[in-house]
Amino acid sequence: MATIREKIRTLSQSRLVSIDDQVKVVATERISPSFQRVALRGACLSAYDTVRPADGFKIELGTPEAFAIRGFTVRRFDPAELTLHADVHLHPHSPSAAWAQDPDLDRPLRFLGFRRDFAIGDGVEQHVLVADASAIPAVATILEAIPSDHRVVVVAEAPAEQDLALLGAGRHVEVRPVVGAPSVGVDSPLATAARDLATGPEAQYWVSAESSTVRAIRRHLLDGGVPRGHLHATAYWIAGTTSTQRDAREAVAYTRAVEAGLDVDDPQVYDLLEFDGDAAAGAPDAARSAAGDRART
Repeated sequence: MATIREKIRTLSQSRLVSIDDQVKVVATERISPSFQRVALRGACLSAYDTVRPADGFKIELGTPEAFAIRGFTVRRFDPAELTLHADVHLHPHSPSAAWAQDPDLDRPLRFLGFRRDFAIGDGVEQHVLVADASAIPAVATILEAIPSDHRVVVVAEAPAEQDLALLGAGRHVEVRPVVGAPSVGVDSPLATAARDLATGPEAQYWVSAESSTVRAIRRHLLDGGVPRGHLHATAYWIAGTTSTQRDAREAVAYTRAVEAGLDVDDPQVYDLLEFDGDAAAGAPDAARSAAGDRART
């Protein structure tokens, strides 16, 4: 039976939707203390005919202050209007936060999509989701996709308690709130809350937050007996590093991984590059290690 990791790998490899084109902002509104909803419209979105939970895309903001490409999650899509909605976290000093609150409605934006980031493994009826504010929109879409007869535990961090209402959690969902500043590191509030989670092979786990926080939570879950195939962990941001700097560093790491013969759509390769060494300098060693692991399985 296919696990969450295997299904995400298959979805990523299929490349069913690949768009590099222009869209425009057609509306924007504040929906909670820390989130702004932005509506994007473009003819290119007609290719987006299979919408999945936690689908990700990027926009080249090109703000007057600096060139910036930022990633977002599809919150809702209207195929009749070819309009996509994204909920933008208003992180202090963030180019995307400034852009979302005051976009240039007349200027075309470069749109790059999509990334697949969630699936339900075969036979799974229990889910554990751990997320900071950057992943609240993704968790909201995931909760909409999980059947109501499944059991779900969500550990969610947000700057304000009102932000957590965006999750729209049903009766089958237990939300454990963490309210405050963004968590960074092994002893952060989100990582501490995640250590209270029961672990085992029955549930599948989805974790997205700051990189060092995800690394700590991931290690706790694996040490607690969660099979690797049942855990999908992604770093949505890195403390002290801009998205532009991260993209440049990842481009080097992923290029070297491809040259080493690795499948960069494989979540195992992502883990090696993101969590098991320096993404820029360690790619060749990670590549050799992953190739050896795959040869033994």
